[in-house]
Amino acid sequence: MALASLLTGALFVAITLVPGFSNFTVGKQSLEWNELWQTRLAIAALADGLLMLAVGFGIVRRQAWTRVALIIMPVLQYLPFQMAHFIWGAPNPLPFDKKNLLGMLVWAVIIAVYLIGSKAARDHFRDRDVLSTKADTL
Repeated sequence: MALASLLTGALFVAITLVPGFSNFTVGKQSLEWNELWQTRLAIAALADGLLMLAVGFGIVRRQAWTRVALIIMPVLQYLPFQMAHFIWGAPNPLPFDKKNLLGMLVWAVIIAVYLIGSKAARDHFRDRDVLSTKADTL
């Protein structure tokens, strides 16, 4: 998970900061670098990239807060884009509907079960996490 988070974060940061690096697709529309900044979606993508980098480094450093961040990751990734849409009228890449809400809930349940129920995951955070100590005693 750490490597995926670090790579995704680096990709989002590169898309927003390096002109011509890549296009950003919103629905069926592909936005180039200047359009990404004109619509303010670059701010949301940059926030997501920095979030993913922080979570990746947190996992590597065995930081306890990353367990909670991983459980609610889809919501954390979703919020900057919704804020850009609400504040600046940026295109909405992920409308809030039952299908997306269900996906977020399924993710949260699967990751929570893994992070709390898996011995390997608990051992990874053992020295720094109160949750793993409580889960080990159950």
